[in-house]
Amino acid sequence: MKKITSLLFATILIPTFAMAGALGGYFSHIDTEDGGESDGFGGKLVLNYSESASLDIRAALFDDFENIDDLELIPVEIGLTFFLGKLDQFRPYLGLGAGYYLLDSELAEIDDEIGWYGTFGLQLPVADTLSLFVEGQYRQIEGTYEGSDFDLDNFNNDRADLDLEGLSLNAGILFVW
Repeated sequence: MKKITSLLFATILIPTFAMAGALGGYFSHIDTEDGGESDGFGGKLVLNYSESASLDIRAALFDDFENIDDLELIPVEIGLTFFLGKLDQFRPYLGLGAGYYLLDSELAEIDDEIGWYGTFGLQLPVADTLSLFVEGQYRQIEGTYEGSDFDLDNFNNDRADLDLEGLSLNAGILFVW
């Protein structure tokens, strides 16, 4: 049984890495409805399906929000990206995807949430194996914050609706193969 499971896993894993087109990291600045602003870092793996479409798998970490003490947000997202041709040397793109948002706080109980995102950006190849990118990303994330040690406008009986929707600006580097 172990041999069959290993063979099945290898059959799925090897084509996935063969389709991989890029791996990179980025700096991110997010501005959310309730949490305010925060800076973070992230990484993404790009799986190419064609010259104009790819699957992006990304994750980031934000842990210093200006309006909510001790809130940590880790977006883990997967989505489709569509390249819109070329604009001089730039490659503009649009993307849409879903995310699982890991939320944590020492001050209150908060559950992880599911949400969605949309991106728009520009990629600039600077060498055969290196590209720079800048993108805007809108995330829709809502949750419930439970506890007594927090102060939000929508506070009600030790519970508060938590609205983390907002725009992120990401800038980073991709190693392309």
